[in-house]
Amino acid sequence: MKNSITRSLAVAAVGAMMGLGVSQAQAAPTPVDGIFVGAPGETTFKFANISETFPTSVGDVLSGIGKVSQIQAGSTQLFGTQYCVTGNCELTFTFGGYTVTSLDTTSAQNSIVFSGGTINFFVDDAVDSNIVSGQNFADGTPWLTLTGHTTTATSGPNAGDVGTLFGQGTSFADSELINGTGLGELTVAGGAAGDYFGIGQIVNFTSSFQSSPDGYAFPLLGTANLQIIAPTVTPPPVTPVPEPTTLALLGAGLLGLGVMARSRKQFNAF
Repeated sequence: MKNSITRSLAVAAVGAMMGLGVSQAQAAPTPVDGIFVGAPGETTFKFANISETFPTSVGDVLSGIGKVSQIQAGSTQLFGTQYCVTGNCELTFTFGGYTVTSLDTTSAQNSIVFSGGTINFFVDDAVDSNIVSGQNFADGTPWLTLTGHTTTATSGPNAGDVGTLFGQGTSFADSELINGTGLGELTVAGGAAGDYFGIGQIVNFTSSFQSSPDGYAFPLLGTANLQIIAPTVTPPPVTPVPEPTTLALLGAGLLGLGVMARSRKQFNAF
């Protein structure tokens, strides 16, 4: 009988732990200032379409626009306006301040390195951005600001270079034939969602780019992926409060000490 109870308790404990694991893995997306994102401790992926300028020499500044097309909040994929907390909306962004510090267009694998950089995200109830004309990407409510984080490239043609954004590919001197990928890091710097994601939190960034079709406002077109994990909030330590019984015992002990001290004083008087 005792062994049966022990086995039952063990099974119940394992079941509870498995249930806890499932609930954590399937945590519902968290609303943050109008946008659903991953819960604390989960990864949020943002997939976006971008359009940008074509830097051709050291000192040129890269800038552009983008619109988030999908958010993967933990294990939940949200497409289009599904990531909006209420009704229709769009999450757009502008970026700029990426200054070219190194450019190689002669090697078989072209490369480019940038310093600086800022990305500003906006939530807009009016879905009116247009990536062809490049309009209405900064007319919403500021949501999140990211700034370039300086790192050292560890692989590819940029290995050993220091910067915030690294690009590699082919035909970097020809805006009609250019084809490449980008990789970099950013840090959370502010915005309405900044406190949730954690100021100073690292954001991983990857992109791809190529020539835009005729008629686009920007010469380059591509995609961008951002990956960020909201920190898990650790509750402050709780100071234990003595139980009423403990307080009563403590009072009784102090009273006893007082009685003993008085009795000893009276004894010494004789």
